[in-house]
Amino acid sequence: MSYVEFPRYAISITLEDKFIDGIINIFKSNKKYFENYQSIIEKELLLNIKPPFYKTNLYDEKEIISIFLNLKNEIEITDIVNFKNISFRLEKKDNYLKIILKVDNELDYFFSQIIRRYDEFRKVLNIKQYEMDIGRFKKLTERQTMYYQIWGHPYIFEEIEHHIKLLNLNNLNNNEIISFEEKFKKMLNYFNSIDLKYIGLYKQINQKSNFKCISKLNL
Repeated sequence: MSYVEFPRYAISITLEDKFIDGIINIFKSNKKYFENYQSIIEKELLLNIKPPFYKTNLYDEKEIISIFLNLKNEIEITDIVNFKNISFRLEKKDNYLKIILKVDNELDYFFSQIIRRYDEFRKVLNIKQYEMDIGRFKKLTERQTMYYQIWGHPYIFEEIEHHIKLLNLNNLNNNEIISFEEKFKKMLNYFNSIDLKYIGLYKQINQKSNFKCISKLNL
C-alpha cells in the first residue's frame, strides 16, 4: 500500500482507561501478542473520526494544533451530546474482531462536524496523486467515490459504522480466533457501556510508524 506523502494526520477518540486496561490484559496473557501489544493498542484501539489525511501547505502544524485546541469554539457542541454510556456490540467483520458502537444522532452529528470543520487542513491532490491514493481502496461504490473526491476518504458519514478494531484475524487459526473471541466476550460482559475519554489530533511520520497523539482535549 502506497501513500502520497508523510506525515499524515487524523482525529481520533480514546476510550476510558479501565476498558483499555481490560483489552491490554487479554493481549498480555497471550504469548503471540505479549511482545507487541503496545503497538496494537497504538495502532488499532482508537475510534477514528476524521480519517488520515495529507496536510495542506496553507497551514503549518502549530496552526492546526492551535485551531484543534479551540475545538469547542470551532464547532457546535450542544448540551445533549453525550460522550458517556455508549452502547456497543462485539462483531467479526472484514477479517477483524471489532467493537461496534451504537452512536445516537447527536454524537454522530458531532463526529460529522469534526470531519467537515477540519477538512480545510487536508491537501488537495493533483491527478497523479489522486490516482495513486484512491488506488488504496477497492471496489468503491458511486457514493464512496464521491466522498473520497469531496472529503478525501470513502468511508465516512453513513458509509461507516463507528467502531474500534480489536484484532486482525488474518494471521490466526480457527482455534485462536475462538479463544480470543471468548476472552473478549467475557471481558466485555463487565461493561454495559463505554465512556469516551478524549479526542486527539494524531500524526504518522512514516509508513512503518503508528499514529502518535500530538494534541488532545478531554471530552
